[in-house]
Amino acid sequence: MDNIFIDGVFVVSSDDKHKLKEKLEFIENWNPEKQVVFELADAFTKIEGIASKWKDHSLREPLENYRRLYKGNTYYDIEKIDARLSSKVVINNNRVIATDHEGNCMLELGIDEFGNTLKFLYETYPLEYVWQICKKVR
Repeated sequence: MDNIFIDGVFVVSSDDKHKLKEKLEFIENWNPEKQVVFELADAFTKIEGIASKWKDHSLREPLENYRRLYKGNTYYDIEKIDARLSSKVVINNNRVIATDHEGNCMLELGIDEFGNTLKFLYETYPLEYVWQICKKVR
């Protein structure tokens, strides 16, 4: 494993840079028509782990505005879900990052049965479950 130093400061190992590049490519090419959010959550978690390991927030920037939604979803209103996940009732802002063809979604943060945000990143749930919780949140 080669380590990278810039001005004498340890930055990121070349092994981690390779993993990071691989996961970013996976995320960029992820297709909600054919793949599931569980795979996407794994890639997000690995990128987050590398960013935390090297204490470099910039490594996770591509994740911050990422969104992929399955176009075949006509029943669930993702905008309403987002609004309720970030309402005044809920402690932290949260959002739907992705939905897939199997009816699952990935949230930025986990939620409990009352819609409260949990401190677990990139949690996956059936979209129906999230929809039912969000209908309770005002």
